[in-house]
Amino acid sequence: MTFSVALDDYPDILPTEAVLSIIVEPCQIKSLSSTQVPAQVYEIFKEAKEFNFLQFVQSPACSYQLEYEVRLKDKSGSYSELPLFMSYNELALRAESSEISDLGDYDISVVAVVVDGNQIENISEELIIDFTVLNGCKDDEVTTDFTVDAVTFDIGVSNDVEIRPTWNANTISGCPTTFELFRVVG
Repeated sequence: MTFSVALDDYPDILPTEAVLSIIVEPCQIKSLSSTQVPAQVYEIFKEAKEFNFLQFVQSPACSYQLEYEVRLKDKSGSYSELPLFMSYNELALRAESSEISDLGDYDISVVAVVVDGNQIENISEELIIDFTVLNGCKDDEVTTDFTVDAVTFDIGVSNDVEIRPTWNANTISGCPTTFELFRVVG
């Protein structure tokens, strides 16, 4: 762009021409940061666990689109896909299971990457979420209001004695029910 400046109030100075160059550069993110998520605990056989994490913050605030990759990270630093009982959608993670094999401690890695074509330098940030899966059935109980009166049974003399107890439902829906019958001799 070329422009001229005329200095009417200064007749001794001749009009001057100058070249003004304007360079417009796209915004460049220097860093991303995330908000820590508290450790999460899920108990199998109970309601699904769902929790959110916040959008990563761009500095400076370029308002570029970010993509998130959610995977497991093991102690050696290797990554693998989320197990089948976990799912990810937008900024939310969900877990639901009734399998004892899913018990354990998991490190969930959330990596944000800038996907805008104007960003020159590759910038990414990783958030690790501690996720523990416990057995929710440890606290389950099956109760009965059924009582059995004392029964005397003479071997070879008494007829069969039939006892039909009734049981109340599990306190945690979906937990396996196990009945243990044993002999009490007094």
